[in-house]
Amino acid sequence: MACNHPCAYCSTAAATIPLHQFLYSFRERAGSDRSGTRLLNTAFLNMRNRPFPYVTIMTERVGRMHNVSSVEEAAEWLVMYWPRKHGEKLEAARRACLDCLEGTVTCTAARDAFIDAAKEADIYIRQQKV
Repeated sequence: MACNHPCAYCSTAAATIPLHQFLYSFRERAGSDRSGTRLLNTAFLNMRNRPFPYVTIMTERVGRMHNVSSVEEAAEWLVMYWPRKHGEKLEAARRACLDCLEGTVTCTAARDAFIDAAKEADIYIRQQKV
């Protein structure tokens, strides 16, 4: 599927949401800034905090774990730090986080999608009970 916006980066025929399209959604709300980290930070500052019970994942540093405790943080990890660049559950989690930030999906649904993506990437450790 090609992007539904003018995009110099889209040359994929994948039926999933590409990373640049995920970032493009934030760019539309955050202005013309094209820097990934600054873009996400600006977009997140303009949105309500959407916390959820933490999910512990393994980081790239051996033996280091990280607790993800909000939809904003989950979206940042999915975009900036995720060990895999493709995957069915990854794409579903990106879409769920974006939809939650837009107010069309619950935090619980975004959290569940994030957990599924972490299991798919083999970095899931544990979760706080809901």
